[in-house]
Amino acid sequence: KKSAYCLCCFEDVVAAGKCISAIIAKPLIPASCELMDSTSINAVNKARGHPLPDCGALIIVEADGESDEIVDRDIAIVADIAKQNGAISVEPTKDKALINKWTDARKSVMVSLAALKPGCSSVSLADDMGVPISKVPDAVKAFQEIADKYRVTVATYGHASDGNLHTKMVIDPTDKDEWERGISAVNEIFDVCIELGGTVTGEHGVGISKAPNYQKERASELNTIRAVKAAFDPDNILNPGKSEQWTGSILRNLRYPCKLD
Repeated sequence: KKSAYCLCCFEDVVAAGKCISAIIAKPLIPASCELMDSTSINAVNKARGHPLPDCGALIIVEADGESDEIVDRDIAIVADIAKQNGAISVEPTKDKALINKWTDARKSVMVSLAALKPGCSSVSLADDMGVPISKVPDAVKAFQEIADKYRVTVATYGHASDGNLHTKMVIDPTDKDEWERGISAVNEIFDVCIELGGTVTGEHGVGISKAPNYQKERASELNTIRAVKAAFDPDNILNPGKSEQWTGSILRNLRYPCKLD
């Protein structure tokens, strides 16, 4: 297959989200479409020698196809849609070195965020949500407003052409007040995704830490899920007690320990 990429920069993440929705509504289904907000961009540029343009948000769109003609057509459509939706710069390319620089930068977001602020850590509290593609602009706008409300640093990025969004919080792990504000922000971010017709779990599964929010999302279906489980596992030997763990603070169920006095 042939492929080409286009990096489109915007004033803010809401404009980038609107462009993503417009691309899919064309309809045009890109091979990939990666979203990064300003916090993600700043972290990567600081950690990796400035591989990305300075802007409020960007998307990296890949078009692929069986011929150069198809790829050139589709990437030109992406560029036109981006310009129509307020892009401040649009850069289509087939240059492998440039493409690798962009994609490596996107892959480094998690690691780069960990080094963004001295004494702070990047934590996966509200991670891997999904919303309808048409609701991506609403979701990313709400995430920003929630971050401002609770005075926490939130980075938003993700595989936006299928509505799969990730947020990472950059917080001081020794600051109890910041943790508590972060947890409040997390729960509101999950609520927004549910209200927009989305899900708290996109590509990586639920996990115990998200389970209370998943219960909220699937409240009308939990009894059916339990009944199916009981039918196949009447002696409750598969994951016994799992549903009883679906309560309490998200901090109790992180992949790393978190102890706050």
